[in-house]
Amino acid sequence: MRKLPVLQITKDAYNFIFTDAKKILPMFAQYSTSMLLLYIFLHLIKDHWTYTVGAAPSASTALILLAFGLLTIFLQMPMYISMVRATATQEMVGKDYFNLLLVSRTRKAFFTMLAVSGLSIVGVSLAGALIFVPLHFFFASYLQDNPILLTVELLAILIATFYVFFRLFLAIPSVALDSGKPIRDSWKISKGCVIRILGIFLLTCLPSIAWASIVNFLFNVSFQTNPLAYGFLTLPQLYLGLVLYAGLGLVYKHFSK
Repeated sequence: MRKLPVLQITKDAYNFIFTDAKKILPMFAQYSTSMLLLYIFLHLIKDHWTYTVGAAPSASTALILLAFGLLTIFLQMPMYISMVRATATQEMVGKDYFNLLLVSRTRKAFFTMLAVSGLSIVGVSLAGALIFVPLHFFFASYLQDNPILLTVELLAILIATFYVFFRLFLAIPSVALDSGKPIRDSWKISKGCVIRILGIFLLTCLPSIAWASIVNFLFNVSFQTNPLAYGFLTLPQLYLGLVLYAGLGLVYKHFSK
């Protein structure tokens, strides 16, 4: 298996998102409109769900935020699937976003993402238990007096977390390309490539992270207190986030050669 060319894939992903913007914008306009409608709804009911950071939310607030998170993931799927297919198979980016929301591929991608999240949590929990429990059972007093060893233990759990996550990370692009077993395929394809996939992830997410930082610190607009303004300001972040999925499509294209 040929090594992933991290820098070349990253460069090609950026080129696709910015040079083919005219092809992407019609679908993105529909996607961003659906997201804005969701933020408008949140804004209208904000007095019933706002919460204090650091404090446990009420049951109704937790339910609203959970529903918001699930809807956000679902609304992202057609856009992300289109980016993967466009870069991996040179398929034209569609213009009928709302119809794509109803196709089976979108539903499969949504449920696959939920499954990946669940498996990641289970995998990390098992890894944490295997590392954390034996050490604290046999060496509890020793760990208390050795913060360095405790740091190494936490680092081992963190590495296990990243490993499981990025072995499953290609499942959504796999669904986009109509794989029958996307989670298995992601685990197989990512073997020996976790660090390189991590590199592509970090490099393609940089603009999105930078814009999120600008919104949170420069504009000082809070999701909790002004969802509508926050939604408008995060529209560029939604577009910049497409670079990641363009990159993942290119990863699949690389391995299909």
